[in-house]
Formats: sequence, C-alpha cells, structure tokens
Amino acid sequence: MSTSHRQIQTKDIQNWLIKYVSEKLNQSSQPISIKKPLALYGLDSMAQTTMIDSLGQWLDLEIEPTIIYDYPTIQGLSEYLEKEAKFNFI
Repeated sequence: MSTSHRQIQTKDIQNWLIKYVSEKLNQSSQPISIKKPLALYGLDSMAQTTMIDSLGQWLDLEIEPTIIYDYPTIQGLSEYLEKEAKFNFI
C-alpha cells in the first residue's frame, strides 16, 4: 500500500521497519530497538537492500540502497525519510 496520498510520520516508518525486521528474523518475542543499528540484528547487505527497496515502494519514494550506511538505526532512518517524504509530497 502506497502512502502517497497522506502525510507520513516518523512513527509510521518506525512501525513499518520494526514489523519488517521482526518478520524477517522471526523475532516477535524480542523487541526491536529503534536506536540499535540494523546490522546488529543480523541483516546482511542483501537483506538491507531488499528492505530499503520495499520501504521505498511503500513510501512511493526512491531511496538509495546505501542510505542504510548514513542512517544505520530505525530512528535515524525514519526521521530522515519522514523529511524526504514531506519534501517529495509537495
């Protein structure tokens, strides 16, 4: 489901990322921290690239796969992407 028809919030992106990581790692019993680097959860570069691609589709936003190196945590990535989504929504 694309989010292009509404304003996206940081919390929405965080929730999407937490759900995605939890599902990929079958880790529903242990909480995913928004402040912990995603690489520490065992997501290799291919898994992270796939995640960024899926997130970009959900946001209807083109996201460079290397963004994960600049914003390695869910918190940092979601805050950055909220700004990008708002900029591209205008």
